[in-house]
Order: sequence, then structure tokens, then C-alpha cells
Amino acid sequence: MAAGEVLRSFSQLFFPETCAGCAGKLTSSENFICSDCISSLSILTPEERLAEYKGRYETDKLIDAIYPLFGMMKDSAEIEIIHRVKYRNKQRMAVFLGRRHAEEIIDYYDCDILTPVPLHKLKKLERGYNQSELISRGISEVSGIPVVNALTKTKYTETQTHKSGFERRKNIYNTFVLSKGVSVEGKSVVLVDDVLTTGSTVSECARVLKENGASKVTVATLALTL
Repeated sequence: MAAGEVLRSFSQLFFPETCAGCAGKLTSSENFICSDCISSLSILTPEERLAEYKGRYETDKLIDAIYPLFGMMKDSAEIEIIHRVKYRNKQRMAVFLGRRHAEEIIDYYDCDILTPVPLHKLKKLERGYNQSELISRGISEVSGIPVVNALTKTKYTETQTHKSGFERRKNIYNTFVLSKGVSVEGKSVVLVDDVLTTGSTVSECARVLKENGASKVTVATLALTL
């Protein structure tokens, strides 16, 4: 048995890891999410992703496709998983789910760069990490698409969680700029985020990318609110 496996087995004995979805104890062969919760995730089909895209984004001409991994409903295991990634410092799990995304969905492999939706520097300092960067890293490890921090958030904004669609758009407008020294001219860009809700944030990011010459902007997220 490798040293890493011995260490993990010892750790599991005294500090057992629990599933991000159901809080049940994980076996030594499971990572972050138990087999039952993995099998119960609402993985979206290509047809479902296309239908959601047409219903939400096709007319605005900013976003060219969306690739959410799973649907997320109120009080679901998916919500608990996202909360752990976003608010409970589960950084390795964010990378793991990014890899899972790229294993399940290969439609965007011909794109040029992955660009995580940025946090304002103070928000990142408060949280300690940007979950979208970690998800991007996982996607990149499988797909080979390079991660480029093409966007910078210039304004510290209130959380979007309890805002209406109009309030979200107003809150996020003109808060992103192209990062210094970065060119997206003629590039096909995959925007990466954790959750797609109203789409206000990714639409604003896409606007900035398109205005700076990006030829195509698609969105890859772990979850889509249903």
C-alpha cells in the first residue's frame, strides 16, 4: 500500500470524511461524494442543456452555449454540494468536480481558453479562494484547455443570492473589465462558474469578452438552478 493510501486510511479511522451530498460516511474508495449521491445527481442531457439555453440566452447574442453539469432544485443534494464548494472551503472537491465536468461533457474541447468568473480581490481575501478558478483547474486537467484569468472584477458587490433578476443585473453591471495584458481577440472562451441561476453574472462577463473581440463565449458550470 502506498504511503498516501496508508495516511488516508489512518485519517479516515479517526476523522472520517462525510459525503457532501448526504453527510453519510465515505468509504476508502469514495472521494467527496458517496456512490449513491453520485448516481442520484441530476446530470443534464445534451437536449436538456440546449432547451435551457434556448429558453434563457439564445436571444441576447452574448452567450453561445451553456454546459451545466447537473440541475439543482431546492433542498437537493446538489445544493449541499455547491454550498460546500462555495462556502465551506472544500477546495479539493471543487477541482474534483471540475474534472468530473470535463469527463461528462466534451462539447467545448475545441475552445481556446477557460476563464473563471472572477471575485473581487477583497471577496477572494475573505473567502480564501475563488471556487470558479478551482473548477477551471479541474476542467483543464482533463481537457487540456489552458486557464487564463482574462477578467478582473473592479467593484466589490453585495451577494446575488437573494436578489431578483433585475436586481442582479443592476448589481453586477460594469463591474468586470478585461485583465491587463490579456487579449481575447478572435478567441473562443469558456466562462467557468459554479452555478447558473439568472445568468446575470455570466452575461455581463460575456459582454465584456465580446466587446474585446472574443469570437465565441460559452458557459460551463457545475449546476443550473431549475
